[in-house]
Amino acid sequence: MKKNIHFPIFLLLLCCMSLYTNAQYVPPTHVDGAAPNGILWDTVLTGRTLPVRSTTAGFDGVPGAVMFYDKATGKFGINPNGLSLNSVIVTYTTSIVNVGPASPGPFIYPGGTTTNSWSPTTGTPRLNPAPVAVTGLAPTTISARFGIFIGAPLGPALATTGDANNIASTNGFLNRPWSFGSVVNIDSLIANNKVLADSNFKVIGTKSNANADLLGYGPPGVTNSTTTLGAMKGVFLYVINGAAGNQLGAIVFYSSTPTCTAPTLSSSITNQSCSNLNDGAINLTATGGSPAPTFAWSGPNSFTSTTEDISNLAPGQYTVTATSGTCTSTATYTVNAGSSSQAASVSIASNATANTICAGTSVTFTATPTNGGASPSYQWKLNGNNVGSNSSTYTTNSLTNNDSISVVMTSNATCVTGSPAVSGNITTSVNQPSSSSETITAIGSYQWNGQ
Repeated sequence: MKKNIHFPIFLLLLCCMSLYTNAQYVPPTHVDGAAPNGILWDTVLTGRTLPVRSTTAGFDGVPGAVMFYDKATGKFGINPNGLSLNSVIVTYTTSIVNVGPASPGPFIYPGGTTTNSWSPTTGTPRLNPAPVAVTGLAPTTISARFGIFIGAPLGPALATTGDANNIASTNGFLNRPWSFGSVVNIDSLIANNKVLADSNFKVIGTKSNANADLLGYGPPGVTNSTTTLGAMKGVFLYVINGAAGNQLGAIVFYSSTPTCTAPTLSSSITNQSCSNLNDGAINLTATGGSPAPTFAWSGPNSFTSTTEDISNLAPGQYTVTATSGTCTSTATYTVNAGSSSQAASVSIASNATANTICAGTSVTFTATPTNGGASPSYQWKLNGNNVGSNSSTYTTNSLTNNDSISVVMTSNATCVTGSPAVSGNITTSVNQPSSSSETITAIGSYQWNGQ
């Protein structure tokens, strides 16, 4: 069958090279946004927006082939949508479309091999450039165009090379979704702050095709030195086995890696106050992350957390990774150790000699704190029951024998342990007055005076 292609075809070998993928290509099923005319890309990728246009019965109006450009990786893929393709041509240029070896463009090619690298008539996909040892021709690179030309019987490049699940054909033509691999050096584009424009994918010589401007990229017309060429934009050229005419298909941009922005991290740190307390804290601020970041902390003693802010921290280094999509920011912060702690204690003394008194005697007990701070508080206890007031002394005249006095001291000093502190007990012996009876014998006569 005659193939109506109006410009030289320099074609890309798709076997035995880094362009080959190791699994069956799966076209995206959802792409955000819309074409310039407002048609959703989700509709375009079905092939129904740019259907087949052919006079051959059974072909006209069926869903057309669609290509996909992955902005994240620089890879191109194609979905024939059930058609059997024998050629695919993609041209990218900011100038005229009839490109040649000197035309600038974004496409890159592998070096090829010394065998099976130029397409014979059996249909093996062609390579651009072609090694001199195989073709006898000088190597030629057209960086503004890539493509594939195949035909039955299908050569081994598509039918048998690599993973069996990645074959492009079941009938000798390109009839399965397939990846062209990394045809664009995406790292170079990023380094030079450049992106590919969908309107610079162009096809000439098909101005009358009903698909010419269905995506809304504007009227055709690119002028060179001799003539005005009808250049369709945002499309690629392909030919279907058994169908008359060249076809225009849509090139859909998408990103296999969602775009993201790494957050900027800053923090406010609260250091440990005392060596005996885990009261450090880090108040994290993540600015500008898109999508909203998630957090993963690690720290001393197997510490982990997924909250933005963390508290109740021991001293040491804490590392956080904030993740927005596939973008991450990492920072490490230090919680410094606090002051050394001191033990609080309290003792008491009685002014009673040998802790022995007569009943009704007033006794004063005095508390002596250690590391009590500037204003310790006191709770006196008599036989375990609260008595007295918040004072360093306790005075009573109502003790009974073997009553026990103690005090609980609460320190207000910083960095103390053992507060509240409990004193030892003082037990007091209380002597009661003795009672006696006397017999008086009176001799003689007496006058008693008394009260």
